[in-house]
Amino acid sequence: MKQRQRRLGMGRVFKRKSRATGRELPTYWIAYYIRGQNGRPQERRESAHTTDYEVAKQLLRKRQGEIAEDKIQPINVERVTVGDLLDLYVQDHEDKGPAVPLGHVDALKQAFGHMRNRDLKRYHLENLVHRFKRDGARPGRPGNGPASLATCNRYMATLRRAYTLGREQLGLDVTLTFPHERETNRGKYISPADFYAILKHIRSEVKRDMCEFAYRTGVRKGQLRLTEKSNVDPHRWVLSWRSDQVKSREPHVLPLVGRELEIIQRRWAERRLDCTYLFHENGKRLGLLRSEWNRACRAAGFPVGRKNGGYVFHNTRHSAVSNLNGAGVPDSVAMTISGHQTPSVFRRYSIRQESVQRAALEKVADYLRGLTVEPTVTPMEPKATYTDTLHGHTTLKKATPQG
Repeated sequence: MKQRQRRLGMGRVFKRKSRATGRELPTYWIAYYIRGQNGRPQERRESAHTTDYEVAKQLLRKRQGEIAEDKIQPINVERVTVGDLLDLYVQDHEDKGPAVPLGHVDALKQAFGHMRNRDLKRYHLENLVHRFKRDGARPGRPGNGPASLATCNRYMATLRRAYTLGREQLGLDVTLTFPHERETNRGKYISPADFYAILKHIRSEVKRDMCEFAYRTGVRKGQLRLTEKSNVDPHRWVLSWRSDQVKSREPHVLPLVGRELEIIQRRWAERRLDCTYLFHENGKRLGLLRSEWNRACRAAGFPVGRKNGGYVFHNTRHSAVSNLNGAGVPDSVAMTISGHQTPSVFRRYSIRQESVQRAALEKVADYLRGLTVEPTVTPMEPKATYTDTLHGHTTLKKATPQG
């Protein structure tokens, strides 16, 4: 299909979708094209600040008239601030669907938002990472503590993406490099005994089903919460998530067998006409389960939270990946079950289990015991030049060097 050529003055009126619910927001936005500094058309978007379509259309026509009269000038890249680039990052996330990490954006704006993009240097970033590791990324807020290496990398990834968008959309010449800390795997494996000890203290049946399904398959909690009745094929018993329900924005298909099938069949039997979601309680979609999970961990005698050395719900995903590896499932197949997109992230989620390592070493020992122990090389006889008889026996003497 031939793509329509973009021309100056072209525009549209549209509504954005909520990153939380996926539904259209009431406020209209307009988008139009102006001439960029490289001479190519560049899209600019702004809120119409109205819920009336005709009012938004009038604003678009006004902007198109200003473009025709050269009243709207291209952006001066020299004056673009880091805050402007972070605004591009937020807009890009909202357009594509993933939830915006507003905490990252706010912290980076507080640190560098006032600076021009070319004034930000590598040593500024190094100092910020050092401060995050010492004082935390959100000083003065509840729950703030020294940031982990992975958290620092996520903040730098946000800023790196903002600069990339600035290069793509504004024509910035980006030479800035970003620090990257060596991460350690903070995942924790939940053994089946520990998991089912926690599970029995979760009071609600639907919440128990959701927790167990996550533990056995590794599907993300957010994806399970968004699972709808339309995602279930009751004829083939297959779960098919749409791209807008998955974090990676790729469709995810999972056939159901065994215990997983029993869970979905029970949820299917409990479906309601007035509720879209499969995992619901009294017709309402399940929440984050944070308080329910923490209460169950305490009741089972386990500490709560990563900082206390306890379990968090996301450890069910680590555990599922580790169980798939321990069962000998190939990585390419296991990734289709858990929904991972890249082998590198999948390997990070796999936690070495002592029992699996011990079983592997026992297999090696059995293999070695089955090998032949007969030598395959005949030892050479020592070379002798002459013999002497002493006390009734013969002594072999090695040759001595000549000269």
